[in-house]
Amino acid sequence: MSEITLFYLKFLLLAGVYTLLGLLIRALVRDLPMPGKPASEPIPQAQDAPGWWLAVLQGQERLEGRSLRLQEELLLGRAPECQVQVNDPFASARHARLVPRGEGVWLEDLGSTNGTYLGAEVVKGGVMLPEGGRFSIGDVTFELVKRA
Repeated sequence: MSEITLFYLKFLLLAGVYTLLGLLIRALVRDLPMPGKPASEPIPQAQDAPGWWLAVLQGQERLEGRSLRLQEELLLGRAPECQVQVNDPFASARHARLVPRGEGVWLEDLGSTNGTYLGAEVVKGGVMLPEGGRFSIGDVTFELVKRA
């Protein structure tokens, strides 16, 4: 091989290494805790209101045993802009999204590092949660409840 070919091959290899390093740093920075306002307590709501409710079954003492009514799209994760802040080391900044849709609620993993689990199965992309559907983010377990 000529010297020019070797030079270009070395250059391509170096570019590939820097690209991988950049992607790694981007993924790490995206999952860092975001500075900002402290997590606030969820707004108390009438527990008998009809509709879809998200119940926290275990894993997060501050929210355990509480329910949050799903009226529109709901973000779950560690970031301050998330409506449900999951304080778990295995949760990503923007981990998952819940969207009420007719007879169920759409659960979408937002490309989290450690995944969202429906039972023992990893949620790939999204899945429709039926009434009573349970899912986990890290050590925090949620249940979907429908109240009439």
